[in-house]
Amino acid sequence: MDNKETQTIGFRVTADELAQLDARASDRGMSRAELVHAVVFAPDNSARIAQLEKQLHELADRLAREAEPQENRRCNNPEHANLFGVGHCFICDIPMQSSH
Repeated sequence: MDNKETQTIGFRVTADELAQLDARASDRGMSRAELVHAVVFAPDNSARIAQLEKQLHELADRLAREAEPQENRRCNNPEHANLFGVGHCFICDIPMQSSH
């Protein structure tokens, strides 16, 4: 980028704000100007973040429903019954349904 095509801007900050700006820039290995430029022109990912948060909440809700007590569930798959007989279905990880 040629200097003829750019503009310099400036703004005032307090001494505390300047110290914070310098610390953040230093932590990232950047100059003040590079940090300000990166922050101001960073892409807005808020819509994508909101979508991911929604998916995360839906997944957490689904996992919570699946983790609810399952004491009354029984495997009634005839193929599983042929494999394991009575007792416990190791495929479904639940007790086998009684045939009585």
